[in-house]
Amino acid sequence: MHISVAGFLRGFIDEKASLKIAVAGAVCNDPEIKELASRSSHIALRGFVDDLANLYSASRASVCPIGGAGTKAKLLESLQHRRLVFASERSLEGCFLASRPACSRWISQPSTLFRRLIQMH
Repeated sequence: MHISVAGFLRGFIDEKASLKIAVAGAVCNDPEIKELASRSSHIALRGFVDDLANLYSASRASVCPIGGAGTKAKLLESLQHRRLVFASERSLEGCFLASRPACSRWISQPSTLFRRLIQMH
């Protein structure tokens, strides 16, 4: 199952999670993402970030609800910064983690993902 960034944010809003979510990159320019972020004071759109190290140092985990083919740079960056990664099955394609379905289980079931994130908080 693939969950888009918009789908992730909708689930976050529906769960009324009190965690803070920072969204970075070109996706922040998407009108749907802007509209969803406006619904919650816990969602911050960062746009393009010059220094990802600062963003990762302020984060406990990373969410990679991306699809497509090939290895995903966002996934590898998260691992490089030693952050727990919640990833969709498609995000793991082409990566050594693809053979570990437990890594993608949580993102495939958004309510479980949010419970896990809240437990970390």
